[in-house]
Amino acid sequence: RFILNPKEYTSNGLAIVLKEVSSLFPNQQVIIRADELTYHKYVIQALDACGRSNLSDVSFSTIRDESK
Repeated sequence: RFILNPKEYTSNGLAIVLKEVSSLFPNQQVIIRADELTYHKYVIQALDACGRSNLSDVSFSTIRDESK
């Protein structure tokens, strides 16, 4: 699942929203955040969606596991 401003999206839904964002805000920064259990393929799907949407200002962050 992909969450963007607290709505949940599929991979295809995320790509659609990012294209809309890109058309409105071409220089929009994107931060991809994931926890340590996230499969790498999902981070790549989010990164690919950014690339297809011409959003190139992409940063990565991790989410701290508060239960530890």
